[in-house]
Amino acid sequence: MQHLVSTQEGAPWDGYYATLNGAKIAVSAYCGVWFEIEQRGDSWQAVRVACKELNLVHDPLPRINWDKLIKSGEPTNAEVVEAIRASRLASRASQHGAPPH
Repeated sequence: MQHLVSTQEGAPWDGYYATLNGAKIAVSAYCGVWFEIEQRGDSWQAVRVACKELNLVHDPLPRINWDKLIKSGEPTNAEVVEAIRASRLASRASQHGAPPH
């Protein structure tokens, strides 16, 4: 991982970036929690709590509902692919069992 500070080297955020399993990942901490961030338009937004594989240490503020925060993140690419696959399988299964028109 490479550390970035927004006032140095023209970095747009304070945090780290790395490549994990071929994917570029940017992370930044807020209220003691590390988030994966993505550029959306002209700004950077947190999309989910940083993945466990990055081994980042979280120290969330006491009032943060950790379980709810974890569940609120956007799905990963693997989760999206799995949901599409499951939907297609369910669709095929329902078509095979449907009576003729």
